[in-house]
Amino acid sequence: MGAMTFVGCLLTAYSAPAYLTWRHILPQSLRVILMMTGMFIYLLGVFLASLFWFAVVPLRQNLWFSIPFSVGFQFLARYAYYRLYMRIGNGINAISDNPANKWNGLDYAFVGGHGFGLMSALVMNAAALAESLGPAFVPCASCPSLSSFFVYAILALYFWYIHILMMPLCMNAFSRQPPRRAIFRVATLYLTQTGASYATNLFHNAPGLVAGVGNGGPCSIAFLVMIAIAVGLSFEAWRVLDRATMR
Repeated sequence: MGAMTFVGCLLTAYSAPAYLTWRHILPQSLRVILMMTGMFIYLLGVFLASLFWFAVVPLRQNLWFSIPFSVGFQFLARYAYYRLYMRIGNGINAISDNPANKWNGLDYAFVGGHGFGLMSALVMNAAALAESLGPAFVPCASCPSLSSFFVYAILALYFWYIHILMMPLCMNAFSRQPPRRAIFRVATLYLTQTGASYATNLFHNAPGLVAGVGNGGPCSIAFLVMIAIAVGLSFEAWRVLDRATMR
């Protein structure tokens, strides 16, 4: 049973990222470099968030209070990627396969988001994936019919997708003028990701712990909120990026 769970969770969490890497990233060395940059930027954000979490004692005692700060450091990491791209963007375009392509900026933002999300999926799910090799069935706290390992795999895949959308949307928002428009857009995206992160915490609530919600309720609420956020971000990405470029 452990091997079957391991393979199922592995394919659930990483088959889509692996396919995208193979089909879109690996054929061009420049995309590989940008993907690795996105992965490094994510790790840098996690490192800074960990230092902040360790330094501020109340954050260690309340996970719900620490989420806004963790998401904030991820946005700082995205801004660092944006600033780096704006400094070297012309050079990157010059060595790309098609320097005249007006969509290069969005493609490279997408690639950076893929690296950002891929590292997020690895960090989030690697430990749970290793534990899934054991013989025990560990139920999800809010939905006992689901394996907690499978839930972690779904969350890893979900946030990989969210990070892919967030990177180009954030880079587009950072470049907005006047600055107040950029601040409003970034704040909206920040609240959206924070809401998605809070929704995932419902998976850790035992049935009945959420007032007025019965067995499986927290799990259902979490899935509904996550789906709504993913659909909303997908529509926003299509609406905004369809007519936007970044160089």
